[in-house]
Amino acid sequence: MANFELTENTYIIKYTNDEKTTFENYYIGGPSGEGKLSDIQFPENSGQFTTYTSLADFNAELGSLKVTQIATDPFLYSSTKGCTSINDEGFCVD
Repeated sequence: MANFELTENTYIIKYTNDEKTTFENYYIGGPSGEGKLSDIQFPENSGQFTTYTSLADFNAELGSLKVTQIATDPFLYSSTKGCTSINDEGFCVD
């Protein structure tokens, strides 16, 4: 099991196996941002993951894996800015 306690904003890349040659997915979490995740758990082996605290380093790895990079830092952008009403999932409803 992979358990990540996020004390700072973190970008996580999940690979298909411990060799880390094939991209499967990525996850973003940390104490900043709308979700304010501080703990993420996965049933897979922790060897299938790499963590980054720098968007530039994270994007460099995505690029080397031939995966589209993230253009905007999600920790600096709020999708609810300017909303007058937000639903339980954190989305604008107006």
